[in-house]
Amino acid sequence: MTLTERILLLKMDHIGDALWSFPAIRFLRTTRPAAQIDMLCTPYLAEAFQHLDSLNQVIHFDYSWSVSHRWSVLRQLHRSHYDAAIVLGPVDKINHLAYLSG
Repeated sequence: MTLTERILLLKMDHIGDALWSFPAIRFLRTTRPAAQIDMLCTPYLAEAFQHLDSLNQVIHFDYSWSVSHRWSVLRQLHRSHYDAAIVLGPVDKINHLAYLSG
């Protein structure tokens, strides 16, 4: 049985900054062609990321949601058993999401 590497990318800031991450995401896909690469982002960034073939899944997360809804998403992430979580950009306010994802 072959285990698939699972990588969670996190991007929660502005659309312009998100666009700068596209080359890094494509590079990650070329170096990890068999990996499951998912993106955690705000709903307004999801529209841009959903068009990238390099990503397997785009997961929405918004701080304006209720606490129970946010915890539900974090539990889903934790159950996914990611091997790595990569914060794309110097946004310290989301480092805890990478940690809580497991």
